[in-house]
Amino acid sequence: MSSEYFTEKVEPTCILTTQQALTLYRYFARNRTGDTAGFETKERTPMLNVGRFKTLGLAGGFKRNKMDAIVFQCSRDILLKGIQVYGTDQGPGQLAINVRLIQEAHRANLATKNIILETDGKRKVYTIVFDETRCITKEIKYSIEIIVNGPTTFYGVDEEASVECDAVQITFSKSDKGTNPTDVERGQVPGMVFEVTSDYWSVKFIF
Repeated sequence: MSSEYFTEKVEPTCILTTQQALTLYRYFARNRTGDTAGFETKERTPMLNVGRFKTLGLAGGFKRNKMDAIVFQCSRDILLKGIQVYGTDQGPGQLAINVRLIQEAHRANLATKNIILETDGKRKVYTIVFDETRCITKEIKYSIEIIVNGPTTFYGVDEEASVECDAVQITFSKSDKGTNPTDVERGQVPGMVFEVTSDYWSVKFIF
């Protein structure tokens, strides 16, 4: 990727540690020589960004210590790396977040992540990476369920119920497990980070 793409698209996602980002900035500054923080240098198709929500809302209607949930299914198999969450909307703050990935058919808990997230009040979206990549099987329904405690956060408005990103189509539906008003039209969980399998390229999908 170019240094401009790294600066404008990759680094702001917070998917890298501070040390990884610094090492890669040095790599680009030295004309692509030196330490690459363990990443491959061979060229590949860049990550793609696709939006689910068209606009942002502020706080209203989303209570702390309540569950936000959304159901999704994919048109092909993917490897789920993690999800994205909204940052605080009233200045810097600390969010205590519990995330679960559920396979709907049997309510199987595929992944759980508990994290304390430090937010700066300016960045709209943060990435939470699971400890292990999870395989998502095409046409099977899964849900992402999160509980957030702390200051109020942004939320998304005017969602697309189905979004296609080249080879992958993601379809969303309302979860009956949520106790906050996240649904197909508005809510939390603005995105997820994944890779498509085998012959397709890595994708960062924000919905």
